[in-house]
Amino acid sequence: MSAKTLLLLFMACLLFAFNASIGSTLTSKTGPLNARVWNFNFINSGPDAALGAQVDSFTLTQTFGASCTPVIATTFPIIVGDLSPGYSAPYSVGIDFTGCAATARFTLAQTFEANSGQTTAAVTKFNQFP
Repeated sequence: MSAKTLLLLFMACLLFAFNASIGSTLTSKTGPLNARVWNFNFINSGPDAALGAQVDSFTLTQTFGASCTPVIATTFPIIVGDLSPGYSAPYSVGIDFTGCAATARFTLAQTFEANSGQTTAAVTKFNQFP
């Protein structure tokens, strides 16, 4: 193959988006209210790799209980790394729920990206307790 043909093939490959399918599952919540740790698995369920996968944002919106303001202690983005198709990797988020009742409920919203922003996702989880 000529150098020109290889260059054209390479450029064509750059135009096509990766077919990674990314998201997360919440696996556990541990620790006291003032130092909770929520553990997740970042998942790539698509047929292509998720390169440079990261969690971009994490937001809690209170939906039930006496008003309180949890403090997210983790810095974002959380870099997860490269995930082959069908693989997952753990990550954790630290949260200070001081002043929140154990019966408070929140909606969790997270955003994710991989493949230099070509693959993005948003996940919302309702009715989350501290």
